[in-house]
Amino acid sequence: MATILAKADTEKNRLYVTLSGKMILQDAEKIHKLIRTEVDKLRPGFTVLNNSFDLEPVEVKVQMEMVKAIKYIIKGQPSKIARIAKPLISLMFFRFSSLLGYKVKVFSSIVEAEKYLNGEIPAAIRTSFLSSRQLDKQYSNNVAV
Repeated sequence: MATILAKADTEKNRLYVTLSGKMILQDAEKIHKLIRTEVDKLRPGFTVLNNSFDLEPVEVKVQMEMVKAIKYIIKGQPSKIARIAKPLISLMFFRFSSLLGYKVKVFSSIVEAEKYLNGEIPAAIRTSFLSSRQLDKQYSNNVAV
């Protein structure tokens, strides 16, 4: 079963997307609708944090629906996109970004991605995977997303 969430933080002008588990076409259609609703709450120049770390590989028809959601995000004119994902899922999203012509930075933790989106660190600086995951645990205990 998949977990799919999309939430706009209008104060930060940021879209938070969480995808995990095994997505089926109905999940992809749902996240597409959620993303459209949430992007419409944000101003151009918004940032995106996509946490797909626990997403499992998806079928092509699911990928095609995900591309529609990403196109809508791009239409909203984001300034930065950060993603947390395992290598196989990063590759899938890399294909999307190549196809659609947008840039994304991949991180191993939410903390790193947030710092990048906040302008606190350049994308090239990365901490170790273990310490990043520990930071995420601490972060998720202190901040509701």
